[in-house]
Amino acid sequence: MKAEEARSSGRFLDTFLVERPAESMTLQPYGPEKLDQFALRLLDLAAVMREVAQTCREHEITDLSLHDKKADEWCGRLDDWAHKARADLEVKIRQARAKRRALAGKDVY
Repeated sequence: MKAEEARSSGRFLDTFLVERPAESMTLQPYGPEKLDQFALRLLDLAAVMREVAQTCREHEITDLSLHDKKADEWCGRLDDWAHKARADLEVKIRQARAKRRALAGKDVY
């Protein structure tokens, strides 16, 4: 699935999982709303998997076979991405604090 198709189909997470050449990846600004949308999409996926697990329990299915190599790879990438986002946010917060302190110091003189 191409990125454009994923976006137009409303499958938000698919826009992150499509295979793209490394040179086409660019930094995209994420505001609180977009971060919330992403988090909610992940929660939707988690809910689906929890439902699958519960259905397996209800029907005593103990051997559902799934191809998990790609899913594990994607989860690992998302995990790295989330931790990098947290670290980048901490840098932005420190920069904003330093700027506010610098501006406050200029007012004193």
